[in-house]
Amino acid sequence: MQFGIPRPSPCETSASTFVSSRSIVVVLCHSMDATADELTPAAAGRAEGVEEPGSVSEPAAETSSAPISLLPAVKKGRHTPRWKVQRADDAPKTCYLAYMPLEILAEILSHTASPKDILALARCSKFFCVTLVNNHSTTFIWRHARAHCKPAGLPDPTPNFTEASYAAFIFDGGECDNCSKKTKYSHYSYMLRLRICHKETCIAQCIQNKLIPLPQDVPRYSDILAWIPRTEPCLRTIHELFRTTTYVKRSEWNAAVNEFNKAALSPTTMEEYMRKKQLLADRLPAVLEHADKLVKWKYKRDEEISRTRNKNQGFAAKIAQRHGWQDWELINSETYGWMHRSRSASFEVVTEADFAAIEDTVKEEMARNIEHRKRREAEAAYRKRREAVAKQYNRLKADKDTDRVLPTLPEFRKLSVMKVMQSKNSVALDPKNTALVAELLVDNLDRWENDARAALAGVLGCRTAGKTMLHPVDRLTARFQCKKCMKAAGMPAADGALTFAAACEHRCPHLTKKQRSRESWRADQFEPDQRAIDVVSQVLAQVGTSPEDTASLPVIQALGARVQCLSCPSAIVMDLEIAIRHSRRHDEVKFAVLPQDEANAVLQHPYKTGLTAQLMGHLSEAPASKDAKVYGCRHCHQLRASDSTSASATEEQVPSSREKYHRAVAINPSRQSNLFRERCSHSTGSGRM
Repeated sequence: MQFGIPRPSPCETSASTFVSSRSIVVVLCHSMDATADELTPAAAGRAEGVEEPGSVSEPAAETSSAPISLLPAVKKGRHTPRWKVQRADDAPKTCYLAYMPLEILAEILSHTASPKDILALARCSKFFCVTLVNNHSTTFIWRHARAHCKPAGLPDPTPNFTEASYAAFIFDGGECDNCSKKTKYSHYSYMLRLRICHKETCIAQCIQNKLIPLPQDVPRYSDILAWIPRTEPCLRTIHELFRTTTYVKRSEWNAAVNEFNKAALSPTTMEEYMRKKQLLADRLPAVLEHADKLVKWKYKRDEEISRTRNKNQGFAAKIAQRHGWQDWELINSETYGWMHRSRSASFEVVTEADFAAIEDTVKEEMARNIEHRKRREAEAAYRKRREAVAKQYNRLKADKDTDRVLPTLPEFRKLSVMKVMQSKNSVALDPKNTALVAELLVDNLDRWENDARAALAGVLGCRTAGKTMLHPVDRLTARFQCKKCMKAAGMPAADGALTFAAACEHRCPHLTKKQRSRESWRADQFEPDQRAIDVVSQVLAQVGTSPEDTASLPVIQALGARVQCLSCPSAIVMDLEIAIRHSRRHDEVKFAVLPQDEANAVLQHPYKTGLTAQLMGHLSEAPASKDAKVYGCRHCHQLRASDSTSASATEEQVPSSREKYHRAVAINPSRQSNLFRERCSHSTGSGRM
């Protein structure tokens, strides 16, 4: 049973009623200036930081007139971060309301619209909580606010409520009994303590799941009907779902039935049970009448709130139409929006005189807000157009059916057709769906590629090419390296020597985000990668072709993994691209092209380009890939054909460093990860090193 249950202190509940204290804060702020000179000398001294009489203080002659610094003392020789230094603006300000006489504070609070505002003030600080809550000397403030509450006086509380707890019970929000979501609405039924978030679905579901019709056709439990709480009679005229039925809470009815059945087991307990419940039955009519009054008052207040808001909304729409504004912009403005919300919460209608007093300020704010909105919309449209250009670039880059050479994304944005698409006054056009834009884009890309070909051919030292020869940048010897990357990292890019297509898409990875935004692609930032050019020339000479020959491309493509490094002690067979990266491990490197059968005898495990980078990277798949296979070392397992006959003769000799490595791994498997990483740091990028 809920009667007589003590209500929690309003200071322990949530501070959801702070929003309703706008009108109080305004009145208090205006009254603060008016009563600043009326403070007592002791209060004025406390406000100015002067100690009261009777406290220990320095002589007056030794006091300084300089302002007291609010910054904390900092020791010499120790640097304090700027964000830790307390500035004068961030220091806690004195609350002058705490020094205001109670008579003046009571006079101000007497003009509030309801006890909800006093409750909000009581929850602002411990001082106001002690002053206003459960204080007999300030009870008249709550009574006056309750009697003059708008739109009608609030009914007197029952004896089990204090004034503060009664205000919290009436005005506080909570969780919806159906969906458990936070709601600012008070109880739907004060008798049942039923809170619903004003959704039609929640009301219907709550009646179905949480409530049951009052059982009047069960003679055994007729005594329970005399005291159990039920819905208020006035709900029948408010909502159609309550028009024909009186409801009780399902949980309370089940608990009452269980209690009755346990008491019925013994005449003594039954007599004690009836004596306790008779007290509740005698109290039920008065409590039910009080709850009925509260529900009527609540819905009358809700109607007044809706009526006031509609009037203020209409007035705002009228003012906005007069000045050519949007009504939602006017309501969201700082000055008018504050007045609109505070008047609506106080059941007051905004008038022409109220708007005339702040019209000039509102016009200035609206001009700034409109300009800000237009600028924000323009920036959003510009950002959308830039995103469309980036999507088009990614589509072209992901197209595998074409071998078109693309520039970097910043250079792609500089194309004439892309500049038009990104301009502030243009309409975003999708090149995928617009034939004209697509044709212009192809023409711009062709023009950019031709310029890049000529510029990078000049870097290689070849300005022209014959009709029967490959263009200098299309040759296998067209290998570049970035000067900026070489200067910053001291080595070429991670993907080896750059081809013409890779050089066109190259962006220096060592630059910061700010530096990358200012970076522009230029051909003079590249230089020929002479080591890679020498390797390619050496391999082409052994296969009987030249870089200028048009047949060199299919010949190298059909060559496969037949290039053997003669500078390594073991048989290392690889293709041309891996040979270019492998050549950087030797000061002087020599390669030989093996016959296919001999290469197959040496290369028992095929190459997988980029496997080492995948295993050594920070991807989530790297640990699983390491555990899925057993990786070997090509330097240990691959032997030249000439060395295979003498391999048995050298088994009993002193073990090499590679054999010591593998023996150490076999003895201590925990070292395999570190040693494997050491081996991977200079591997050929294959699965078998």
